[in-house]
Amino acid sequence: MTNLSVYLARSADKYPTASALVCDDTTTSYSALGNEVARFADYLAEGGLRPGDRVGVMLPNGLEFAVVFYGVMHAGGVVVPLNPALHARAVEFFLTITDARMLFVTPRHAVANTVAAVAAGTQPVEIGSRGIAGSSSGVTTVAPMRWQRGEAALDNGKPRAARDLLQSELHQRLRLR
Repeated sequence: MTNLSVYLARSADKYPTASALVCDDTTTSYSALGNEVARFADYLAEGGLRPGDRVGVMLPNGLEFAVVFYGVMHAGGVVVPLNPALHARAVEFFLTITDARMLFVTPRHAVANTVAAVAAGTQPVEIGSRGIAGSSSGVTTVAPMRWQRGEAALDNGKPRAARDLLQSELHQRLRLR
């Protein structure tokens, strides 16, 4: 089945140096965007994403959104775009009815969206300016692997499930009060 990622790959072959995306002061060529998308799709496939799996994308417009959006499709997944301004209850609702397997979020509102994702049975993954990051507290890794723009690095440690992470962080925060 043809999806938008095929057209991106064709454009990268046909117009490698042409501007594909302009965000603030940064211009990304079709070739560079195509390479980032392919790396991210490999990250998803190695992480267990199967064709047809739904993936929530709750990112603002920019390079990260484009890479995740096209990368999910390139890996055979189905993108579930979510407005970053949604409240946690709405996030949980949409993740539940779509049966999304993962949710990519920014650090802004990450705690509320992580709670919503876990309640919906979805793996939350935080994306910062340096790619996929650990939890905001830096204690443990939310994502099963780390993806850094420009490299395909795997996290060698054995990750805990999102539910275990959330439970641990909530218990730790309650003890601190």
